Amino acid sequence: MNLIHPPGATPLDPNEIDGLIPNIRLQSELNAREEDNIIRCRRWALSSRNRRLRNELLSVAGLKLLHQRMFDEVWKWAGSFRLTEKNIGILAYQITP
Repeated sequence: MNLIHPPGATPLDPNEIDGLIPNIRLQSELNAREEDNIIRCRRWALSSRNRRLRNELLSVAGLKLLHQRMFDEVWKWAGSFRLTEKNIGILAYQITP
């Protein structure tokens, strides 16, 4: 599958697309699913019961937990560091796995 992305969007390589959990064919569908997932994550993060995130937010483990909750219903690789090169500020090999 090859998602059609608008100008300025980060293109996805075939391995990343294989990591999609839902059946998505359009970039707009991906955007909507990610938005829904992020809204659920926001509710979770703001919950008064969420001590783990509060205690670990500024650590690598806390950021990975937040990323996992933001995208766990969309991407199999949610909560993991990117392994592919993107022109978004830093090379993948420079990110600590």
